[in-house]
This record gives sequence, C-alpha cells and structure tokens, in this order.
Amino acid sequence: MEKPKKKLSVGKKILFGVGVLFVIGLIVGPDKDNSDDKVKVASTNTSSSDNATSNSPVSDKPDYKKIGDQIEVGNFSYRVNSAKFAKTVGSDFAQKTADGIFLIVNVSFRNNDNEEHTLDNSFFKLTDENGTEFESSTDGEAALEMSGQETLFLKQCNPQITKSGLLIFEVPGKKVYDLHLSGGFWSGKTAVVKLTTK
Repeated sequence: MEKPKKKLSVGKKILFGVGVLFVIGLIVGPDKDNSDDKVKVASTNTSSSDNATSNSPVSDKPDYKKIGDQIEVGNFSYRVNSAKFAKTVGSDFAQKTADGIFLIVNVSFRNNDNEEHTLDNSFFKLTDENGTEFESSTDGEAALEMSGQETLFLKQCNPQITKSGLLIFEVPGKKVYDLHLSGGFWSGKTAVVKLTTK
C-alpha cells in the first residue's frame, strides 16, 4: 500500500516543481538587457546598411545625353542628329496624318560588333516624363519609306558600318521625350537622349 503513495508523492513533487519553475519564469520574464541588445544590434545593422546604400552612388536617374552627342553604348555607337514634330508625314502619293502628332528623330548608328545586327524596336524606346512608353509608328515608317525617306526600322547593319535614318513615333503632344538607345541584347546597357525640339 505504501508503494502507490510513494509514486503518487513523487509525481506530485515533479508537478509542483514544474509549476514553480513556470511561475518563476513568468515573474522574471526574458532578460530585458539581452533583448534590448538584440534590438540594438538589429537596428545598428539596418542603419549601417542604409548608410552603405546612401553613401554609394545611386543611379536612379540616367546620365542624359544631348542631341549631337556621340554616344558609345555596348557594341554600338549612336548620334541623334535632330528631332522634330510633324502632324503629317510622307508625300501626296503616300501620306499619313497622326491622331496625335509624329515625333521624327534622325539617328546615326554604327555597328562596332563583329557580327551583323538588324535594327528593330529592341534598339530604340521612347518614354515621356511619367515613364509612359511609345512604340514606333509602322504607318509613319511606311509613309516615310514610300516618299523616299530612309528609316532605320528593320535595316541590316554589318560590322564597322554606319547607317543613318529616321525613327518615327506617334505621341499625344509636343513635349520633351527621352529616347533610350540599347547597347545590344546581351550587353544590358542603355543610354538616354533628352529630345528637345526647336
């Protein structure tokens, strides 16, 4: 009869000990000094990374080029010769009128790579001050080509050859636009020309 009492009393002692430890843990709580240190370390690390970010040069804004600048980017050289707006392009035989207005950009392109490249929309991108993108106008290109003017769209350019021609975009109004020039698909480099017209 005593053995069950002995087991029961040992079990009670264990339960009582666990309960006491639990209550002490609640009263004392976690070591505040250590948790504060952890917070301080975390905040120190965050601020140091912020400082590293703020001290390093941030290139959110591109290095803008001007009309007439010789621009080396990736495997290519560019020069934007001029930019102008026109409501209608082409000749009497092949004429196209814009719903907005056409922005016509005269560009020289040199292929410094060791292989041929075909110029397409991936080489040129037009944006406004809000970052809205505009594709080249296929109707405007067709009207220019049929009136005897040279465009750059889908022109093949062999190594060490320079091509000059027109890019045409239909935009909503006369304002300043940015022309993004690609250094090639694999280079990942671009240059931006601020297009201002007289």
